Amino acid sequence: MARPRGKVETLTTLAESLTARREVLRIFDYGAGVPQTSLCLAEEVRTKHPGAQVELHLADIRTPRREFLAWYCAEIDGVACVFYDIEVGADMPTVPPVHAWVALEVFEHLHPQQLELAKVQLANSLQLGGVLLTALGNHPKEFFHVNPHLRTMRTWVAQQGLRLVTMGRNEELYVRDSLPPAI
Repeated sequence: MARPRGKVETLTTLAESLTARREVLRIFDYGAGVPQTSLCLAEEVRTKHPGAQVELHLADIRTPRREFLAWYCAEIDGVACVFYDIEVGADMPTVPPVHAWVALEVFEHLHPQQLELAKVQLANSLQLGGVLLTALGNHPKEFFHVNPHLRTMRTWVAQQGLRLVTMGRNEELYVRDSLPPAI
């Protein structure tokens, strides 16, 4: 039996395939904040595959850290950054087809309507063979946790053709093996 692969190994394997086809690896970070995980993944891919092109698509509410992130991303050779502002009560900007979705410590902060909008974007943008890195365990009721029980989100993820590949202490990695049936 093959051992489960971790997030970096899974993404670098995906990057190898895309680089061979001269495609750009697109990583979307929903609720990016200070996007440590997506930035580390982008830098790891660029280090292991110097010819790889990486785009980071970062979505969050607008804060002063955006200017810092724009400067920081400009300093990373070969990584382009695209920013999306998420406005409360507004539709989320359309996300292009992506190979990886990172959504860590975010779903428990979304009201039901916001969660539904995020699910539509995830369903429409994550490509076949793409990966979802998230945390779908139930969260204790804490300040700003408006949706601490993510059981319905876990069920929805399974219905979207996403298969659990590996689970860490605070995160899960899913691979999209199939597309959901058309409605």
